[in-house]
Amino acid sequence: MGKDSKYQCSQSGSKVETVINQNIQSNSGDNDGSSDDEEDEEDMTMPPATATTSPKIEIQEQQSTDPEVKKPVPLVDYILNVMKFVEAILSNNTTDDHCREFIGQEGLVPLTGILSLPNLPVEFPSNPACQAVAGVCKAVLTLAREPQVLKQGLLHLSEVLKSLEPLHKSLEAPGGSVLLRELANAAPKTEEAILSAQRTPLLHAMGAAHAYITMFVHVCKVGQSDVRTMCVNHWGSDLGQTVLQGLSQLYSSLVWESTILLGLCTPNSLPETCDFGKVDMDKLLPKDGILDDALKNKKDDNSKEEGESMVQTPDSETVRTNSSTMMDIGESMSPMEVDEGRSDTPETKTKSKMSPQLTHQVKQIKPLLSAASRLGRALAELFGLLVKLSVGSPVRQRRGHHLQPNLADPSEAARTTATALTKLLSSGLSWQPPDYSPIPKFRLTFFICSVGFTSPMLFDDKKCPYHLMLQKFIVSGGLNALFE
Repeated sequence: MGKDSKYQCSQSGSKVETVINQNIQSNSGDNDGSSDDEEDEEDMTMPPATATTSPKIEIQEQQSTDPEVKKPVPLVDYILNVMKFVEAILSNNTTDDHCREFIGQEGLVPLTGILSLPNLPVEFPSNPACQAVAGVCKAVLTLAREPQVLKQGLLHLSEVLKSLEPLHKSLEAPGGSVLLRELANAAPKTEEAILSAQRTPLLHAMGAAHAYITMFVHVCKVGQSDVRTMCVNHWGSDLGQTVLQGLSQLYSSLVWESTILLGLCTPNSLPETCDFGKVDMDKLLPKDGILDDALKNKKDDNSKEEGESMVQTPDSETVRTNSSTMMDIGESMSPMEVDEGRSDTPETKTKSKMSPQLTHQVKQIKPLLSAASRLGRALAELFGLLVKLSVGSPVRQRRGHHLQPNLADPSEAARTTATALTKLLSSGLSWQPPDYSPIPKFRLTFFICSVGFTSPMLFDDKKCPYHLMLQKFIVSGGLNALFE
């Protein structure tokens, strides 16, 4: 069910399924209500939007008479329930007997492979089912001290990163967003395309990469010194360095992609004669004037209410969420605050400039921005965790506790990992946009992200330096790049 293209995960945020679910709830409200209550009791952390019930699935199957329509299955619910069952068995006692048996029967390969199933929704990494998979991986690592958990995760993540290589290639002039191009090629059925890994492979590969990063963040947050050493050694190995290099490249591409998408979603951010991304943006508009008729009615009746709520999506909610949280660790300055300070004065002026066509386009681009935001934030968290593992700093620092200086020399794996991380910082500070970049503000936004990301990689929360990181930062040319 996770790989067959005839199936589709029923946990989706698509507008079509939302409407179907609303109709089903109106017809069978009592049954759905009781089922939802039971599910809430079972897992209080499950987001309401991802909850599925059996009556919904049955009715959806009855309504799907088209052979091309994929069969909806509660894939995420299956994964969550199976992971709870497996973790209960593995963690039933403090010994490693069950974990050893699980490893002996080669359970690690399918376990880590779950995170890259193509039929999983793009938002799967933020679902409790993803945390449940990570929990089983951590149980095997901590109880059995089994390094194959890390190796299998790195192998799977390496394959996912290979599928993301097209994201790093700039488009031909006049240029634009690679993610937007992929979505525009699937127009006019963009909402359906977001649910299909066959039609939006890059977007779904980003979701898979995010899932593995979430797993590594969860697994590597440990206090046992031997497990921490094991994590550092794997990230410092040849495979770990290859993956880390791919993640660094992915992070830079995400910063650039988000900068482009935010610029395209902001009214008057580009010159009127600029063709940057215009072809792809035009593909998102419906044909035959359907949009125009609907928008005329909206404009006459409730344009203020609807328009302001829609406009707030790109300018306030999406911009702050995606830019300030994606590229920053800690509380650094939001890269798009520069844009907001210039273009949103006053804020109502920007809202009034939002055209109905742009509103419609932004609504379809929002899933791309959300996916890039979540993935960028997860990458920043993983990089920060690797810094602490490399320098020997505790993952969690309690208030009022004074840290004892780590007098031990860092291992070769720790030095190698620190070198790879500082190369990412140096490349971000010396980055050059493509020749077709339409405005200098795009480069400025990228540099704001890079500077905000650099500080917490070199200093801890109390501004105490990570000496190993500072040393590697200078050697990699980061200091020269910063002042240039």
